[in-house]
Amino acid sequence: MVKKIIPQGERLADKAIYLHEDRYEGPKEIFKFIAGMLDGKLSTTGKMLDVGCATGELIFFLKKKFPGFSFTGIDVSESLIQRAKEKIPSEKFVCSDILTKPFKSREKFDVVFCIGVLSILDEIDAPLKNLLSCVKGDGTLIVAGMFNDEPIDVLMRYKPAAEESSKWLTGWNTFSTYSYERILKSMPYDLELEWSGFRMPYQIKKGPDPMRSWTIKTGENPFQQVNGACQLVNIKVLRVRVKRKLRP
Repeated sequence: MVKKIIPQGERLADKAIYLHEDRYEGPKEIFKFIAGMLDGKLSTTGKMLDVGCATGELIFFLKKKFPGFSFTGIDVSESLIQRAKEKIPSEKFVCSDILTKPFKSREKFDVVFCIGVLSILDEIDAPLKNLLSCVKGDGTLIVAGMFNDEPIDVLMRYKPAAEESSKWLTGWNTFSTYSYERILKSMPYDLELEWSGFRMPYQIKKGPDPMRSWTIKTGENPFQQVNGACQLVNIKVLRVRVKRKLRP
């Protein structure tokens, strides 16, 4: 029996954002940052996988940066996958859920991306195991999102207070770098971990949706990202090099 890892809240914002905005020609700054991390560290050909690809914006961007690679995107939303297929017909998109237990990937990839996905979940042990199962020997896993430098894991729920019938939503959980390292080091792989901090390089104005982050000026950061739940949005990128699997 397959056990699905289900968050205790719901994540409802993704479809509204990705299906009603065309952001292919205006890539996110985090996409540029991640591509810069990989420049000069990859061969000219290979395969990349984007887990939680939504409408394929990251793949659209990376195809131009790494034209010798083939790309696969997976997402649980059929409507998002359909949009990705329409926009990038040359690449493979599958409606699938990697966040199941157990998960078996039929393919192995040189680079696997998981950008802003794990903060939706209430536990990350099985998802990290599943992600590593997709990576080739000497391949790379890239995880980006909110991480806590302190050894504290935070589960967060929010809902629009003005909507009496609204449900509790998720999407801003913050696991610690300590927990990530502990979980990864317990797995049967020889891994090399590298953390990189990301800062938004320009101002973002507050919009009508208070859970879309914007920037404020602080003493340490002129473009500190925040959201309407009183959270400082501090983004990091974890690069995991999978040297080899140690045992079955």
